[in-house]
Formats: sequence, structure tokens, C-alpha cells
Amino acid sequence: MFQKKWFNPIKMRPFTTIIITGCAIAFALDITVDFGSAFGVLYVPLLFLRLTMPRPPSIYLLLCIVLLLTTMGFFFPNISSNLNEALFDRLMTVLAAIFTAVLIEKNIKAAQHLNVSRANEARMRFKTELIENEIRIAKGLQESILPKSFPTSHSVSGHGIMVPARDVGGDFFDFIVIDEFHIGIAIADVTGKGVPAAFFMAIVRTLLRTIALLKLSPSDCLSRLNEQLAVENEQDMFVTVFYGIIDIRTGEFCYANGGHNAPALVKANGEFFWLPETGGIIVGIMKGVKYQEQRVQLDVGDFLFLYTDGVVEAFNINKEDFSDRRLSKVLCECRKLPTTELTESVLAAVKAFENGAPQADDITCVGLRYEGV
Repeated sequence: MFQKKWFNPIKMRPFTTIIITGCAIAFALDITVDFGSAFGVLYVPLLFLRLTMPRPPSIYLLLCIVLLLTTMGFFFPNISSNLNEALFDRLMTVLAAIFTAVLIEKNIKAAQHLNVSRANEARMRFKTELIENEIRIAKGLQESILPKSFPTSHSVSGHGIMVPARDVGGDFFDFIVIDEFHIGIAIADVTGKGVPAAFFMAIVRTLLRTIALLKLSPSDCLSRLNEQLAVENEQDMFVTVFYGIIDIRTGEFCYANGGHNAPALVKANGEFFWLPETGGIIVGIMKGVKYQEQRVQLDVGDFLFLYTDGVVEAFNINKEDFSDRRLSKVLCECRKLPTTELTESVLAAVKAFENGAPQADDITCVGLRYEGV
């Protein structure tokens, strides 16, 4: 305890006073300069040892040796001069060795720490690259299951686009050729974002396409899809789905809605309205749900726009949302554009509205125009 009190790094300064006092006494009494030089030369390495070594050698022992040497030089100046000098040299050699050993040890530890840091950094870099590669693969797989183009038809044109909020998303759309006269159009939004939502999205899309090819009505398709998803849904993931079938001979569009945003219908004359609701709840919540359906007649030039909530709920830097009002305005202004340009114009309007604000949710737009027979 006494050593820690005297040789605490903050309390090392009193030795400077001792050194000056010792040198002054040696000069006044004409004592050998070994007294002053010993303290002066040893003070710095002693301080270094105290500050750097976790368990330094007894500094009191070293100081006692110095005091012994100087005492011998005072009382026995004739017989101890050579001995004093020799012992002092040995002591300095020992201190120099300790000094060097401490420096080497500190350098080794620093190098080891640097190597460990570099190894950890390389390991983290490898893991990051591995994760990024897996996400790229997942993104490529997701893009591959989305339709690249609308089925060839002289009576109907369509286009879809999906922009995930992250690398992969939970939105999807699909065009399903049921037979030569009927084409199914689906759009869905899985709860959540990222890889889990994308994985669940792939399941929903596969099930819906399989059920739709059974040539069932839109309401029966959603009812069957709901039963399949609700049976084993331990992760409590759900999906909003809008599914409709257009008869390309007549323009009649039959649809069912499972908790999704109501599509917009823009007539060729500029008239605008939202499709009537069918009262269906989100798909996958519970078993035994029966979905209803509605029918609407599309005339030549009418445009049907399907979308996910990432469109109307996009926010700008002022925390304002894009809203149904802005969407309806863009659709009316762009209603005469080709289907592909119209959907891309809506996406461009949303991005311009965000004005650099981060995308809050996946954005999906699907356009369908009835061209007539």
C-alpha cells in the first residue's frame, strides 16, 4: 500500500525535488557527483517501469541500492570509488535490460493485437460479402418469378413493375393465362419486408398460380388460398391479395379482394373511380373465410390500375404521404399513355414526391388496358 501511494503515476513528482535536493547537497559539501547523477539518471527509467509494467520490480529496492552506492561514495571515497562505479554500471545495465524487455513485450502485444484486429476485420468482411452474395441470389430469384411481359393479346395490354424497399421485397404481381379467352391478374403485399417477406411471397405466388390454373372463380381462388396459408402459419405472416380475371372477348372483369387496396379505373373519357370493395379480409389469418366477388365492364380504352400501399403511403422529407388524391391526379393526367409508360410515370411521380426521402415500403404498380376485339 505504501508503495502504491508513493509511486502512483500522479504522485511521482516528489522525486524530482529529492533529486534537486540531493544534487544541491552534493555540490555544497563537495561530495562525489555519483549521488546526484545516480538519482538523475535512474529517475526516468524508474518512472517508465512504474507506468508501463503491470508488476514492476520493487522500486524501493532499486532506490535503496542507489542510496547505498552514494553512501559508500560519501563515507569511503577512496576505497569505494571503483566499486561504486562498477555497481552503478551493473545497475544501469540491469535497468536497461528491463527497459528493453518492456518495450519488446509492448511491441509484441501491439503486433498481436493488430494481427487479431486484422483477422477479425477479414472475417467480418468475408461474412459481409457472403451475406451480400446470398441477398443478390435471392433478389435474382425473386426477379425471375415476376412476369417479364404481359401475355400476347390484341385485346388487352398490360405491364407491371415492382421496386422493393430493401434488396428483396414482399410484393408481387402476376399475369396468368387461364385459357385462350381469360387472363388472370394478381397483385399482393406480404406483411413485413426483407428476406422473410420475400420467401413467403414466393410461397403465396406459387400457390395462387397453381389454384388459378384450376379455372376457379376469383372468389374461390382466394378462399382456397386462404385455407392453404392458414393451415400451417406458425410465423403469423399474412398477405393482402387482389385477384381478377378478364374476358378478352367482352372486356368483363371479375375480381375478388382479400384486404388489398382497391384498384383504380380510369375510363377513356377521363372519368375516374375506385373499384367497389368485396369485403374480403387479409388472406391467411384464419380458416373458413369465404370471399365475395364483383364484376365491372371495361370499355375500349379503359385503364385499370392495381397497386400496393407503398405507392399511396410513400412519404417525402416533410412526412407527407403521396395519398390517393395524388395518385388519381397522375392517373388522369397520364391516361392516354401506353400501358408501360403509364405505370412508369406513376413510379416516377412517387419518386419525385419522395424527393430523396428513404423508401418506406415496397412499391408495385400494375396497369391493364382493354384495347377491344
